[in-house]
Amino acid sequence: MPWTKAGGISADDFGNVAVCCSAYYGANGSDVQLFSLEPISPKYFLPPVNLSATVVMSSLKTTPKITYNLSWSANPENNEAYLNGYKIYVKENTGSYQLLTSVTKSTFSQSLEFSDFTKKRRFAISTVNLGGGESVLVEF
Repeated sequence: MPWTKAGGISADDFGNVAVCCSAYYGANGSDVQLFSLEPISPKYFLPPVNLSATVVMSSLKTTPKITYNLSWSANPENNEAYLNGYKIYVKENTGSYQLLTSVTKSTFSQSLEFSDFTKKRRFAISTVNLGGGESVLVEF
């Protein structure tokens, strides 16, 4: 007769959910069992496509501003039901990418304003799934 030792619910960043338990059979062993409502399979998330960026400089004589207008399209190979949104990153000068903002999956553009003209900026974006996992970054 099996005795359940450790039951639990498990989920991953791809939307797979399963119930798992470890059961002890007889005097010689243990067995791990996994039960799922649907077949467990990896779900891949691809970055946005059709990236575009424009730069506008204004108020150069008084309070200088530089505005970056970023736009993108949803990747048609992604299943929208598993998406949460997008994350936009900025890299200044020779630094590394830092998270700047997150937007919903229905947002396809973002305007970002800065007053410091001395820094070189690069922007990147990733697709975020429901579990918080991200696609690879793609640069504007």
